[in-house]
Amino acid sequence: MKTNDEKMVRASSLSVSRDYLDVALDDGRMMRIPTKLFPALKNAPIEKLLRWQWIGEGIGIEWPDLDEHLSIAGFIRNTPYFVERTNGAKPHKIRTPATTRNVALRT
Repeated sequence: MKTNDEKMVRASSLSVSRDYLDVALDDGRMMRIPTKLFPALKNAPIEKLLRWQWIGEGIGIEWPDLDEHLSIAGFIRNTPYFVERTNGAKPHKIRTPATTRNVALRT
């Protein structure tokens, strides 16, 4: 059963690096999730880590090349990785659901 905390929360942006997924939620919270928690991500080359796309305009993230699909609700339910937002930090790669809508994944 979904809790109120999980319902309708979407990612508003994502920054991907070798070690972390930095996920900003549309309710203002931020999560930093270690990629080592997901074997497909942990062992992937950075080029494949950077080839991700949104599921449902921010309800999840997928890496088609790696056959990995992660839900934002699952992050909220299963990880204690909430962090404070930092201003001025430049992410390695960041996209928002609005900027990736209807964009084909480049091969």
